[in-house]
Amino acid sequence: RKELILSLRSNDIDQELIRTNPTTVQKEIDDLKIQKQLSQKNANDINVVEPSNFYNEEQHKELKDQMSNLQGIDAAYKYSKSDKEKLIKQLTEGTICPTCKRALEDVDHTGEIESLKAEVTDIINKTVENQTQYDLLKEQSNSFEQLKSEFDNYERNKLRKERHLLEVEQKEHEINLRNTKLQNYENG
Repeated sequence: RKELILSLRSNDIDQELIRTNPTTVQKEIDDLKIQKQLSQKNANDINVVEPSNFYNEEQHKELKDQMSNLQGIDAAYKYSKSDKEKLIKQLTEGTICPTCKRALEDVDHTGEIESLKAEVTDIINKTVENQTQYDLLKEQSNSFEQLKSEFDNYERNKLRKERHLLEVEQKEHEINLRNTKLQNYENG
């Protein structure tokens, strides 16, 4: 009977309070406060700068596709120019017609040569125009790249700052839990 009464008495004592060491809890609180200050300092040190404009990935992709298309056209122009220049060389220096494979003796190909030279000049002009368009698109692409870099930095810094702010909240919560534990120990 005596043991039953003693066991009933000790049941209302919080076992957590018995194992609580107030010195250790206070040291944990102090450490958490230092960690909280460090997290707050880290959050304050991160500068979140919004990008100058909104980065539109679809527009950038379209621009890159246009640039790629212009590069393909440029390659076709270069091939065509080279082909026509070979024809001109064969007509001026050769003895056999490259087109019909007949002897070129006493045949005047001046008209064909002039026509081919005009085509080569036209191809050169188109190549220059194509390069001008490509250069303009390249400038726009570079500004998109810069904007993408700004946007990526903004997103990265925003996430880092949020992480540090969450750490501050977590540390504050842990400090409150330990303060409550300490108060319960002192009051209980």
